[in-house]
Amino acid sequence: SESVSDSSGIYSDIELHSNEKTENSIIRDTSTPALGKILWIHVPKVKDSGKISQLSESEIKLQEAMYEVMSSETSYQITLVSEEILSHHEERWNGQILMHDVCDVLKWHYLQKLEKPYLTYCENHLKQEKTLIHLRQSNSMFSDYLKELENDSICQKLSFHSFLILPIQRVTRYVILIEAILSNAHFQSSEMINSCKETLYLAKRLAIRCNEAIKRDRSIIDLKFPKTMPKISLSNDSRELIRKGEAVQFYPTKQIQRHFLDSFNEK
Repeated sequence: SESVSDSSGIYSDIELHSNEKTENSIIRDTSTPALGKILWIHVPKVKDSGKISQLSESEIKLQEAMYEVMSSETSYQITLVSEEILSHHEERWNGQILMHDVCDVLKWHYLQKLEKPYLTYCENHLKQEKTLIHLRQSNSMFSDYLKELENDSICQKLSFHSFLILPIQRVTRYVILIEAILSNAHFQSSEMINSCKETLYLAKRLAIRCNEAIKRDRSIIDLKFPKTMPKISLSNDSRELIRKGEAVQFYPTKQIQRHFLDSFNEK
């Protein structure tokens, strides 16, 4: 069975915090640094409804888990200029106090929108990082201008490298968010639970494929070819670098020849 490693411990989540009030949607204050997150019970329309006192602890936990999907989308909307999923969630929640399902929205976007661009991004992520390092070291004008941009308040003290990581962080973050919903949805309808399970499967599948894409990219970048060797294409979904290193060949004449070998498997 496939498993997904959680990289959320490596890259800290970016959440939005603000005291600004809004009636029907998540607070969007792009000028405020990321200091925390808004809870569902603190949303003005929820507090004013008097509904909280009528809910059990489990029901409140489920609402918070579903709302965290939306609050995370608010962060992504600011840092990744990604508004479509958030707008879809807000349209669903407009005029209501309780949230009934967010997984079906995510499932639709996974099937229709997310997989191809994220896989393409992950396949080229390490090349982007290498290009960034090269430009910083070789082009002083680029480096100075990038520092100026990073110091702008709109970047919330994040480096450009941090922004390159955010799409990958988002992929793994979805898995955690959906698992939190499922763990608190045991009293919900089978339809809602099945919707979340299907979405979790899609989220894990995308995380696994993105991880494999990054590994393939790293494998190709790390390969070393003699100058006399003709170029061959090793970028293949069915091929994976499993081991590399120096090998020593011994001859009967007691001569020694060293080789650098790359070992691949074929799926």
